[in-house]
Amino acid sequence: MRRLLLLCAAAASEWVEWPPDQAVPEGASTRININTNKVEVDVDINATLLEHRYRTSVNEATRLEDTTANLTRRETMISALKRLPHEEVGDVDALSDDELDALWNDRQESLRKWSEQLSDAAKSLQHRLQALLRDDEKAKLEALDELDFELADLDNARDFHDALGGWPALAGLLSADAPEVRRRAAQCVGTAAKHGFQNWVLEAEVLPRLVAMLDETTWPLRKAAVYALGCALRSSAPVQRAFGRRGMAALSKLASTALEDPAGWAVADKVAALIGDLVQEGRAVPPDACAAVAAVLAKAPSDSRADRPLRAVLAAVPHCGAGWRARNAVDVSGLRAAFPGDEYGRDLVQLCDDVTEAIASAKEPPAPPKEPLADLELLPPKLIERLAAAAGRGREL
Repeated sequence: MRRLLLLCAAAASEWVEWPPDQAVPEGASTRININTNKVEVDVDINATLLEHRYRTSVNEATRLEDTTANLTRRETMISALKRLPHEEVGDVDALSDDELDALWNDRQESLRKWSEQLSDAAKSLQHRLQALLRDDEKAKLEALDELDFELADLDNARDFHDALGGWPALAGLLSADAPEVRRRAAQCVGTAAKHGFQNWVLEAEVLPRLVAMLDETTWPLRKAAVYALGCALRSSAPVQRAFGRRGMAALSKLASTALEDPAGWAVADKVAALIGDLVQEGRAVPPDACAAVAAVLAKAPSDSRADRPLRAVLAAVPHCGAGWRARNAVDVSGLRAAFPGDEYGRDLVQLCDDVTEAIASAKEPPAPPKEPLADLELLPPKLIERLAAAAGRGREL
């Protein structure tokens, strides 16, 4: 059966020229086009195998339910249905033959629909990957929009990354010529990281590419990079180690740049919040990161937009508070006096008081723990990325 599926897939396959700077997915069929001397990959075979895996699992479940050896038809159905949760099927022994037939037929119909849905998902992901590899900007943008939605599903994300090997293709688009392609690719990376696949940013040079995007010339692109980095960094020690001082320096620089342009406030705000969250998770941040958080608060307007910078400063106090106090770098008295007297304004006033009290009592931060990569940040970023990936898997460096 497997050989037949492979032959059918090969007959209907579509060979796509694979970018020379991206790794070919493991197990994918390749060939050299004698006319162009380029490597081509048959992406359809991978998708066919993925679909075959789905169908095999469904067929196996159906086979178990259809086993009739030494059992009557009624006994076979009851035996199979009892494997399901009781709250789903009830007391099957008490059902009449007609009721049992109806329940059994409904179960088989559900299995059929499930099989079709899984097959459709495999084909959909395959089509997205094909579009990402084509030299068609419009098709790429449409595929990235759909992929952003699909990567929010854990099974779809794993199949795109593992079965289809599509992650290097997505990573490559972070360096695409078209700015909107880069922005949407960063959005997709952030979606995957947000749903539990943070370590994937340690593959295919995704992390250094996202850091490079912090130097983009437009705010939507910078905002997308901050979003993706935030999803990848929060609650992920391996990614934080790989990000290191270089990454923190890039974030701090971006916050300073954003504060010089009124259109950059949303980005500065997000950067300050991210730095605060990293401090809350026990990460040591350099002085320029502390200065960036304080600078964002200093320029916060006296309205609801001051909420997040105040919370970022409060979160960063354990590492930055003593330094701020020594330099008198954070003064919220003017902001406090300007807040309105309504309920929300009173909440902001309380936040200001909390910030003042926390900074007044802040202690010198403890020395950062010795980490495997702490002394390696002057190495090439790609090598640091590989070392961080190894550390994340528990290997010794």
